[in-house]
Amino acid sequence: NLSTHVEDVCNTVRCEQLDKFILVGHSYGGMVITGVAERLADKITAIAYVDAFLPENGKCLFDYTAGDNNQRLLEAGERGGIAIPSPAQSMIGLSEVEKSLRAPMPIGTLVEKLKLGGKAASIANRLYIYAAKNPGPTFRQFYDKVRAEKGWKVAEAACGHGVHREKPEE
Repeated sequence: NLSTHVEDVCNTVRCEQLDKFILVGHSYGGMVITGVAERLADKITAIAYVDAFLPENGKCLFDYTAGDNNQRLLEAGERGGIAIPSPAQSMIGLSEVEKSLRAPMPIGTLVEKLKLGGKAASIANRLYIYAAKNPGPTFRQFYDKVRAEKGWKVAEAACGHGVHREKPEE
């Protein structure tokens, strides 16, 4: 579930003895880095959301996505796991190593509510990068929200959702 992913990143920070680092999350990774930032805010110098979910307290990923798709994913999850996006779409442009690392995404990552107490929001350097050519409306809501808030830097990338693959130099 989401807590497992947050704990995995926190454990990596501890094991690697990281301090004063930049935390970056893409897509669902925004849920994870927000949870990590809540626990390790004092170690993070900057946090960057790359076309990512930017959750509020008590919300899960499904609180931000379309109901019809949520139902399809829930049904798939009941059959033992899901892949997001569908495997055929998610393999385009990936190396053989990247393809070998793909795995079904457990339904718990999508339905677990994130509990926040304000520490994540205390990080001074916050950036949101919006993929302007992403056809879905999901991430525009977060970009629009932070553009209107003090303390955020924002940027647009002229590409689809796979910013890290399409515009790695940017």
